[in-house]
Amino acid sequence: MSNPNSVYAQVADGAGGMTVQFVDFAVPVAGSFVPLSPPGSVGARPLALYNFNLPVQLEKFLAKYAAGQATNLVAIGDSVTKGFGSTRTSANIVQLSYPSEMVQTLKTQGILASYANFVGVDDLFGVSVDFRLQFLPTASLGAPLAGGYTVKIQPTTQFGFSFFVDAAANYDQVTLTYLDAGIGALILALDGTVAAEPIWLLGTGTIKRHTIGFPLAQYSKLTVTLEGIQSVNVQTAALGNTQLPNTQGAEIQVYNAGSGGMTTQAELNPPSGSPLDGALALAPDLALVNLGINDILAGVPVAQTLANLETIVSRLQLSGAEVMLFVPQPFAGTAYQQEIPALRTGLQQLAVEKNIPLVDLGLTYDDSFDLLNNAGLMGDGFHPNATLSADIGSQLGVILAGALS
Repeated sequence: MSNPNSVYAQVADGAGGMTVQFVDFAVPVAGSFVPLSPPGSVGARPLALYNFNLPVQLEKFLAKYAAGQATNLVAIGDSVTKGFGSTRTSANIVQLSYPSEMVQTLKTQGILASYANFVGVDDLFGVSVDFRLQFLPTASLGAPLAGGYTVKIQPTTQFGFSFFVDAAANYDQVTLTYLDAGIGALILALDGTVAAEPIWLLGTGTIKRHTIGFPLAQYSKLTVTLEGIQSVNVQTAALGNTQLPNTQGAEIQVYNAGSGGMTTQAELNPPSGSPLDGALALAPDLALVNLGINDILAGVPVAQTLANLETIVSRLQLSGAEVMLFVPQPFAGTAYQQEIPALRTGLQQLAVEKNIPLVDLGLTYDDSFDLLNNAGLMGDGFHPNATLSADIGSQLGVILAGALS
């Protein structure tokens, strides 16, 4: 989907109401920082890489990009992936993350890339972030999926919802991911132009992704209404222009599917409608998997965590996605020191068995929370701050750009 404008919202739910703020990533906001710490600082350490052979391990992803086809990259993880602890406060609240900083670096390397988060409210931070969606006043939060909550759409007898893009532009398609519940149809309209076909709901209870075509024109507002008897949960929405010449080559759409408090078991369960199902619905060509911190904190045996990660990787590969694994970065407490050796050994074995690259954020920083904390790079006892998130994300961007070129 050439030159997409992913449209999501910032919604603060307080005192029974919701307020909306807009984020325009083309405009610098107060408190911005320069990715990468000063030379020689802790944050500028090169990432520790294990079993890296990207031309072979990411062969399908790289080939698709080289052929000029749009590709999807989905970052799966917990609050570290989501960016909790990396918030930059200004007139607009922007929650940074290493996936978003990776995208910024890809752009500086001449690669066309877009970043999107998820509809709804972030489960830890309390307000949704990196979104560009404007709800009707009566809209409400829906079911939790990867990266946060969905937006619940009620039947047209009550209300639908509308939202606006950052700036009007030429579009000819809309893509929705949604939880297919009930029997009915979703009706899409761009600035009053109703789609020639609805999105039919079949009540399968699964997460689906659907693209609807529109006449090519300049649009600024998408409205979604429901004809049916049950509410429907919409996960993401994106507008695109398939006829726009892509002078920069193939596009990479990066989705942040991190979710606060996520464990490997929670990523897999329940069998239907799980966070992993939500991530798979985004049709990833490449998935970054960074899980394990919350398993350690919850006292989950390392063997079980590794078994869950193997299942996650296998499901991703079965879907056609290629995978990059992560060893979690250091955090406060003795649990990390006690469990990280076994987790690292198991992840290294999994990386070799599945022939996937492994980024070791623990080894990068000597498995030492104190090292990072004393350097002023932690937002709290568990989460990297904005500078460390930028360090990690910018290095990933350089590594990925090198493989793509």
